[in-house]
Amino acid sequence: IMGTYPDRHNRTGMLALYNNDCVSLDGSYAHAYLSELQRHIAFDAYGSCLKNAGGVNVRDAAAVIESMRGYRAVLVWEGTRAEGYVTEQLYWAWLAGAVPIYMGAPRYVGPGLRHPAYIDASDYPNPADLAARIKQFLADDGEWVRYQQWRLDDLNPDFNLEHSALRQDANSLPCHLARWYMEHVGN
Repeated sequence: IMGTYPDRHNRTGMLALYNNDCVSLDGSYAHAYLSELQRHIAFDAYGSCLKNAGGVNVRDAAAVIESMRGYRAVLVWEGTRAEGYVTEQLYWAWLAGAVPIYMGAPRYVGPGLRHPAYIDASDYPNPADLAARIKQFLADDGEWVRYQQWRLDDLNPDFNLEHSALRQDANSLPCHLARWYMEHVGN
């Protein structure tokens, strides 16, 4: 996982969504945004939100990660846009070698990375502009490499992404990132 790029040529899928809930906890309605996005760019949708693909239980981390390995990018949509709340699917996408297209926590800066590791969907004013950016990313192998660069030198070499992503204790990836966030960004 660390110290190497995932193989982009064996990824037959371009873009996927794994989501069971199109209604966000904070009142925003993900269904409308994602439906409009789907008008501009095709993506496989697993789970009940815009479902057009099947065979993956979106509540099974191992199954989702394995499925994500077949995609170059994954839409990662939060159930809420609360400060400091980050879905586990962001980490699952990284573990699978896919580049997350992330809509979630305001001001999320990642785990102290010097290189980009995800595309922030909130940087684009509407679904059409986000779709154009995703298409640009998917068509450019150089972009793929740029968004994988963090794997070579950004995380502590003793930190095991694959082992920690599925843990459910204080040494898990989410807990590691939450500690970094509190130390560097604050409350």
